[in-house]
Amino acid sequence: SSDLDGPAFACQVWFARGSACVGRAYKGMEAEELAAGRQSALVAAADWVKSSAEGTCLLEVRGCVRRGEVSVRQQASLSKSRCEKATSFLTEQCKLPAESLRAAAPATRDEFQGVELTGMRRLGLDGSFLSDSSLLLSDENTLPAITRYLLTESASGMLFFEVLHTEDSQRLAHRRKAALVAALGNPPSMRRRISAAVRPGMRDEVIFYA
Repeated sequence: SSDLDGPAFACQVWFARGSACVGRAYKGMEAEELAAGRQSALVAAADWVKSSAEGTCLLEVRGCVRRGEVSVRQQASLSKSRCEKATSFLTEQCKLPAESLRAAAPATRDEFQGVELTGMRRLGLDGSFLSDSSLLLSDENTLPAITRYLLTESASGMLFFEVLHTEDSQRLAHRRKAALVAALGNPPSMRRRISAAVRPGMRDEVIFYA
């Protein structure tokens, strides 16, 4: 189904060695065109989000370090800082709403240092729940449709979903998230392609992105 095609956007944004600067690194000593290219790539990602209706796209930001770029104990902090700096640029300079961005788990790469951006589109699936207290979705076809996508040999992208909750249902939302991850992460090989979060919303529902 066309609702389950992805990823919709992907690019790598290179950062200077050992730096998390979106602008010119090394106290301004980095070549201006390198910093301009980095900023242009982030602007292009923001433009992709803005080209679609609000709330229909999600941009995943993953901070990465190149193997050997910094000491092992510095890798996590540099990856996190790159993610945070890129996210700040996207929200402050590009005016993207924070809800359209999510931080992905940091990564160590063999041939890349910087930030990986992956765009996902909201899937046109019913994410309402069977009742106010239920862990089950109203539409029994929703989970089978996602499972078919994850089992497709050509499908290598990630699935992300958000469980939204109202003021008094946060604990239930975490139970719903765990139940959905368990239902979708079988066989276990698919679990690594699934990530999820819980956040406040106008009503109790789950939103899927791929």
